[in-house]
Amino acid sequence: MKKLLILLMIVLYSCSNGHLENKIDNKIEGTCKSGTCLINIRELTDFPWDKMYVFDMSVTYDQMVKVLGVKPTEYTEFTRKLVFMLNHQITYFEEDKTDIETAVNGQLDFDIPYGTNYKCYPIDSAKFNVVTETDGDIKYYILKQVK
Repeated sequence: MKKLLILLMIVLYSCSNGHLENKIDNKIEGTCKSGTCLINIRELTDFPWDKMYVFDMSVTYDQMVKVLGVKPTEYTEFTRKLVFMLNHQITYFEEDKTDIETAVNGQLDFDIPYGTNYKCYPIDSAKFNVVTETDGDIKYYILKQVK
């Protein structure tokens, strides 16, 4: 049974198509009419997980492996990463574009502490207050964890 679960997680991980950030963007656009709202990541995912890791664009492959304890099968430098894990195995991996100088349209800006390049959110605490920000024609979202 354990081997079947691991195989299922590998299949799900392999099939991830990089669209969770878009799904979260759409949820925010649909529910944050006043500019702020609350979202629960658990409600937006359709795969198993117990921890969500958010990495900023500065994370190196070696740093990511050290944090996760496993090697992702893909890595692109200077991308933001969403990694979901269940029992220390990756169940979903996404890399999202970024711009070194400014936010990109639709970017999710999580509350990663200054001086670090990632933050881990257990499934029960992956709830965020969202504030919509604009910079010229660019709209992006600041997500602060609800404690």
